[in-house]
Amino acid sequence: MTLRTIDEVLRKASFFLRQHQREERVAEWLCMHVLQMDRAKLLASLRDPMPENTQAQLDELLHQHAKGQPLQYLTGQEQFLGRTFSVTPDVLIPRPETEELVMAVEEAIKDVFPGPPATIVDIGTGSGIIAVSLAGTYPHSSVLAVDISADAIAIAKQNAARHNAHIDFHHGSLLSPFIEKGETASVIVSNPPYISQKDWEGLEETVRQYEPKQALIGGDRGVELYEQIASQLPSVLEKPGIAAFEIGYDQGASVSKIMQEAMPHASVRCLQDMNHRDRIVMIVQ
Repeated sequence: MTLRTIDEVLRKASFFLRQHQREERVAEWLCMHVLQMDRAKLLASLRDPMPENTQAQLDELLHQHAKGQPLQYLTGQEQFLGRTFSVTPDVLIPRPETEELVMAVEEAIKDVFPGPPATIVDIGTGSGIIAVSLAGTYPHSSVLAVDISADAIAIAKQNAARHNAHIDFHHGSLLSPFIEKGETASVIVSNPPYISQKDWEGLEETVRQYEPKQALIGGDRGVELYEQIASQLPSVLEKPGIAAFEIGYDQGASVSKIMQEAMPHASVRCLQDMNHRDRIVMIVQ
């Protein structure tokens, strides 16, 4: 049997994805994944034959992606603020909007604290992208992360170890583990589930079928978890302190009101993302 070259396989894979209305460039990313090559090496190896077993592996991944399986779950990883994170269907796929949340928190810390904050808490850590990123920026801060999903915590621990981030993980709901222990925090940050049940039903099929529903839906109205967090904030957030939350594009006013009512003497403002949509509610006291 004559083996096809990598270039021939790549062209065929791109055509296959185009036929199934999928992004053609995914073929290149999957080739890099199965061949364990970076892009420069892949391009330099286009005339080389592709091993038969590797081609079979690629074909299987292509068919899974054609059915809707996200690329990140097929390769098991995604980039976030320059770091590579492991992802599985137990956690959400990292998104650029959350990168903006982390950067906004870092800017707020510069304005509020003379040095690194003493304690940072990440609520609903998922894959650990927020906690690991902040632990990397503030290695002398105590970083804690909580999630209601034990499976998500397992992935977050892998990512913390991968990036040598020292994080204290807690299995529990929102800020409850810290309230029970009487612990407080200088910075509280979260990208909680904020999609309403109705909006979830209208999401892309690839999201509804493959990403964890528990990490997406925030209740019938989408803001229920913000209400729960707001009721807990006064018991945990120190003064001076910062709390920052990623929100849905249409939740700026409602979440800001929830937080202002819970923290009447704090400064509450809504920040927009790169697409000029409401994306972050920032509380400073």
